[in-house]
Amino acid sequence: RCACVSCCYTNTKESDAVVCVPLKREDIEDEDVAREREACDAVREHYHKKVGGGPTSTNPTLGYDGAGPPDLPGVHVHHLRKTYPPSGKQRWKGTTAVHDLCLRVRQKECFALLGTNGAGKTTTLSMIMRQLRSSKGECFLDGSDIFNLPTEAHLGFGFCPQANALFDELTTAEMLTFYSIIRGV
Repeated sequence: RCACVSCCYTNTKESDAVVCVPLKREDIEDEDVAREREACDAVREHYHKKVGGGPTSTNPTLGYDGAGPPDLPGVHVHHLRKTYPPSGKQRWKGTTAVHDLCLRVRQKECFALLGTNGAGKTTTLSMIMRQLRSSKGECFLDGSDIFNLPTEAHLGFGFCPQANALFDELTTAEMLTFYSIIRGV
């Protein structure tokens, strides 16, 4: 059952009671999202089963055919969650900004998160960049947990957190240089 949105609940005509309507998995999660989650689970399994520096079996989900090293992502986010503590009117429950996120970013790939305001994009990138700790889940950089890596491991990483952080007077290269200097990249 989905308890996150009001569309999952209906009022009955007889008593005006709220009744929970169970939803099928495909109604909650798109097929491509489910495939990405399964692929992320396979990557995580690979990291835990790694013996002698290589995978234990072939896995088409990883893009691995057994003829060399598997196609492991540069960044791997596994069931990431961020819940902020209660404040204001929310006396018992906090706000969940990111809920069960799984994704892979290949090495040397330029990646963007798109979504509506409040979807958790900035929170997700802040967790990947080690500016926030996740409430649950893991984030790996080249197979190592990001919180066990030295700061130098994030060299070459950067993100522009908001569209309004761009200056019309600067070129793309100047903008990247500017933020690289600010962030120590």
